[in-house]
Amino acid sequence: MGANHLVVLLLASVAQTPTSDSTSSPYSTAATQHLVQRAMARRQTSDSAVADYRARIFYRLSVGMGRRRWAQVPASAVEEQVAEVQWQRPNDLRVDVVGRRARSRSASLELSSVWDRPWFVPRSVDDSVRIFSDEFPATGALHPLAPSGPGWYRYALTSELSVAAGQGGRLRLFRVDVTPRRTGPALIAGRMWIDSASAEVVRLTFRYVGTGLWVRPEGTARSDSSSARRINSLANQVVSVDADLEYGLQDARYWMPYRQVVAGRVRIPVVSDLVIPFRAVTTFEDFEINTGQPIAFELALPDTSDPDSLRLIRRG
Repeated sequence: MGANHLVVLLLASVAQTPTSDSTSSPYSTAATQHLVQRAMARRQTSDSAVADYRARIFYRLSVGMGRRRWAQVPASAVEEQVAEVQWQRPNDLRVDVVGRRARSRSASLELSSVWDRPWFVPRSVDDSVRIFSDEFPATGALHPLAPSGPGWYRYALTSELSVAAGQGGRLRLFRVDVTPRRTGPALIAGRMWIDSASAEVVRLTFRYVGTGLWVRPEGTARSDSSSARRINSLANQVVSVDADLEYGLQDARYWMPYRQVVAGRVRIPVVSDLVIPFRAVTTFEDFEINTGQPIAFELALPDTSDPDSLRLIRRG
């Protein structure tokens, strides 16, 4: 684990308890405030330039099993899928899986992931940061660039990076570290990379933190809330989930999904400190943007009539 990542995790742990920081400015400097506010404004209009797109995605899920919490556990099973993706505004999506393969070290461990909801972010993240569609977290984590973000997060402009663009020119990216200012049901702790020219977030990497990530109260009774708090507290001790959403510049104009990683660990201390790390990577390529072709969700049935059967009907 890198030093920067460790610092983020420590800050996230400290942020779980309210502090006097909740009444101070959410921005470390005036320059940070200006950049974050530009990114907030940009986020409200970023989707308007892309009406639709088509792409191919590669998905790889790996799962391991180990006995040490911080050990580098090798993969025990791997699954890969290839799919064709079609997306159009406002958020219509069609996914056609065209290939799949899997391999396991043990016959007793087999991966076969079939999702009835999207397992990736097809365009951009809304104010509620969720993965695997609306299933996790139970309460959508507040996006740092949501209108109410400054009430919950602290922003610190920590560094900048200049990189060569694939089609000429250079990109100047600013890194903004984001940490919770106070306890909440579902928040994130991590960092954003923001393009200085467009104020577009080109990378968002984070860990989910909060008191209500896993379950919500089933009712309004006091006992329901107490039960949900206990379950969430226990789950936070045994499960951690990180995400990394990267975007790539297409046609020197559009920031489109490039690579998305969802990774984490499940730790079961009552079973010899068993650790189950998992990592799901989705990569996008072969984009066709603004094709103007609507998505067909209903396909015509193929003509599979048996000519001999039709002949018999005519004779009858």
